[in-house]
Amino acid sequence: MKKYSLYMGNFLLTFLILSVLLFVVGFAPFGNKSLAIMDASIQYLDFFSYWKDVLSGQNSATFTFSNLLGSGDKVHIIV
Repeated sequence: MKKYSLYMGNFLLTFLILSVLLFVVGFAPFGNKSLAIMDASIQYLDFFSYWKDVLSGQNSATFTFSNLLGSGDKVHIIV
């Protein structure tokens, strides 16, 4: 029982601190800001640049892992 209450206390303290920080800074669910904005700008810019090249005929419609985790190998999967 003592071990359970220790885990529950740690969880509640962490949850409370995170909730207060999100509220103060204005991140979701308490505000209009998103935590994913930095990651989204990196991933979506790369994707939309590739998609523009596909639609304009400068690239093929096969998927490439060339930008995945710094990999330089091009592994193609037919979509």
